[in-house]
Amino acid sequence: MKYNHYYKDDLKKMLILYGISFIIIIVILFYAFLQIYSKHIVTVNNKKYNEFTNTILFNGIKAYEDKIYDFEKDQTISKYFLTGKNQSEVYDEMYKFINSTKLKSVFYIVDTKGDTLLTSNYVDSPYNSYEIFISGLFKQLKNNPKNIVYMNNKIQIDLTKRTIYSIGKAIMINGEIKGYLVFDILESELKKEILNTDVETLVITDKYNNAILATNNVFLDDIGKFSLKSKFNNVKSTIEFNDKIYYYNVSNLFNGTIIIYTLSELNSINDLLATTILFAFITMLGLFIITIIMADYIAKKKTKSIELLINSINQVQDGNLNAFLDIKSGDEFELIGKHFNKMLNRLELLINKNLELTNRNQIAEIKQLESQFNPHFIFNTLETLKYMIAIDKEKATEMIIKFANILRYSIDYENKTIKLEQDISYLNNYLTIQKFRYNDRLTYEMNIEEDSKKLIVPKLILQPIIENCINHSYKRKESLHIVLDISIINNELIMVVKDNGDGITKSRLNEIMLKLDDNSIENNNIGLSNIHRRLKLLFGEKYGIFIESEENIGTIVTIKIPKINESLT
Repeated sequence: MKYNHYYKDDLKKMLILYGISFIIIIVILFYAFLQIYSKHIVTVNNKKYNEFTNTILFNGIKAYEDKIYDFEKDQTISKYFLTGKNQSEVYDEMYKFINSTKLKSVFYIVDTKGDTLLTSNYVDSPYNSYEIFISGLFKQLKNNPKNIVYMNNKIQIDLTKRTIYSIGKAIMINGEIKGYLVFDILESELKKEILNTDVETLVITDKYNNAILATNNVFLDDIGKFSLKSKFNNVKSTIEFNDKIYYYNVSNLFNGTIIIYTLSELNSINDLLATTILFAFITMLGLFIITIIMADYIAKKKTKSIELLINSINQVQDGNLNAFLDIKSGDEFELIGKHFNKMLNRLELLINKNLELTNRNQIAEIKQLESQFNPHFIFNTLETLKYMIAIDKEKATEMIIKFANILRYSIDYENKTIKLEQDISYLNNYLTIQKFRYNDRLTYEMNIEEDSKKLIVPKLILQPIIENCINHSYKRKESLHIVLDISIINNELIMVVKDNGDGITKSRLNEIMLKLDDNSIENNNIGLSNIHRRLKLLFGEKYGIFIESEENIGTIVTIKIPKINESLT
């Protein structure tokens, strides 16, 4: 009961604390929201955006002015008109300048006849028209040869690109007009530099109210002029249009040649107030819902330690012994967590000990299996040598030498694995001894893939199989041919021993296969069964010996082990 009392007190304190905190935060957010929106967003941002646009346009157009005068001073274009030999130099200068400025453009160099001499436009020049040449931009350039001319000049280059403003000057040489240099500002590049979503409307016009760029065409009349110019004055900073009130800023460039208008709708503040009232109501409703949810939240918080403990127990059941607990609740659960971690440490120690014991038993079994090969091999070899001494002493001497080499190889207990090429050398000695015994009745061939010779294999796995071929294949056959094929397939070493001997009946083959799967050490079938068991212990259940045979046709024994480049431990 004592703990229930504490739980109720905690619940009450938490509800009060979270309720008061939430209301305070909502009030602060409500006030800050109105202040930021009504003062900063509407007025400050509008003014900053107007100044920003002004700066971008001024710097961009000023750069073109300066470059036009620079071209005249260094006489790059003058030289071109006089000689026509430095076309590439003019191109390089123009492209270098255009690429260095923020307001990208298309340049044109036009002669006095209206023919475009040089341009960065990739389609036909829009100025290659006599009607255009004698009017508009070029007319002003001709009438004001000493001044830079600015003009609202919209030209559609292709379906996706157009220019909206021209900056140009007549090229004067010795007081005579030799041609014209014109830069047409690209609309897309201008938009990329100045468009900003913080202000609703931006309108840029020339001194005749012709719109150069407008983000909202509702402020333009049918011929593209800015329709609100007459309503602006220096007293008010707001204007009414279509039953809406707008806050605005106006700035101009180059003595009124370019005028920038930024407008922000103020009616949205009233909408904001309605929205915030609705927001406050929803917030109050949310407080009641949160109060209900809070009890569940606190209950979960109090039972967090139990959830951690259950999660760790589930992980241990799935085999994860690293599911340690980190509970710092300052109560009984923290003590349980510490004892749980100690239990995991002890459990891991026990599992490691059992694993080590299993591995040691496995190694002992492997050594016991390997030890059974040597007596089996020696018995068969001495049996062969007994006959050879009586038949041919010289061959018997050679046979004894090879037999001695085989014994040295087989009693080397330090290395349980060896390179395949060394085991093949040992197998050749064995087959030579058997060849002495059977002469022409025994023939053999070896087909060994070169890459497999350096691989590591367990010792004495091929010889007992070939020995079985020889010992059990002469009952009904006068001669025996043995083929050894060794290759690497799918990252596995495959060794196949084929003979054309008596073969094995189906019933006998089934009996042998059952014995192969008998893991008992006392299995009487020492040769094949022990090799099979040894390979399974070393490499796993998918590896070992696989036998196919047909009576009076022959037998195929396949040994499959993984491809190993380093010695087994």
